[in-house]
Amino acid sequence: MMRSVAAEVDRLVWAIGDETRARHQRHELTACNALSPATFGTLVNLVPLLDDLTERFVRRRYIYRPPEALDRFFAEMINGGYLSQRGNALEPSPRLGKVATEVHATTCQIARDLWSDQVATVHAVSVTARAVLERSPARDGLVRTALAAAEPVDELHRLFQRLTGLRLLRNEAHVDAWRSIGLQPTDVEALTHAWVGSTLQAPLVPSARLDNMGLASEGDVTVAGITCRQGIEDKTDAGVAEAFAPINLGEFLGQLRSLPGVPQR
Repeated sequence: MMRSVAAEVDRLVWAIGDETRARHQRHELTACNALSPATFGTLVNLVPLLDDLTERFVRRRYIYRPPEALDRFFAEMINGGYLSQRGNALEPSPRLGKVATEVHATTCQIARDLWSDQVATVHAVSVTARAVLERSPARDGLVRTALAAAEPVDELHRLFQRLTGLRLLRNEAHVDAWRSIGLQPTDVEALTHAWVGSTLQAPLVPSARLDNMGLASEGDVTVAGITCRQGIEDKTDAGVAEAFAPINLGEFLGQLRSLPGVPQR
């Protein structure tokens, strides 16, 4: 059931993120027009955290991205005058402030388009999400940074931010799980493609590390590799279980499923 909750949280967060990026590509977000699609896509989930953003956080948040892709993100943001860097801290400029204001307004409007007729459910889910986040372990600080961020006044928009925090909670537990057995991001992606339920679009070549661990052989993931990937997911569930322990998981899942992921036209 924990995995089903994660899938519903993903669905709702992606609904708003995808629509925000679509509006950027249609040039409806005028302050953001100078940003490349890739950089804007990375920025969308970071906007609520700009006041406490560090390079370490961004690289940890997007641990599955190739390092060179994140290097391009930082270069565009710094060279474009959106961010300055002081040690590990990233300081937003007034120019980025205009972008953040427009992204906030857009995500708020999309949240209203999605959930304005579900106010009671939105409130219940939002309160539960906050309670879960407040019980999350410290780990690498992703959730703690999200908790420290100023929350939107609008409850519909606030729900989006809290659901994003729940994704960070699972992200931290997931990374802990595969790091504990000595895997790298590319290893996990290769195993995920072979694992039942994978959503990856193209196969990835397993690494020599996977071969040496008996998780892959001659370019194919082994039965042991698939079992290992399932074990990673089980460890991930265990890693978030304490934070979710006080809530009625079935009720929460039902509430999440009742929220639409496509704006009403």
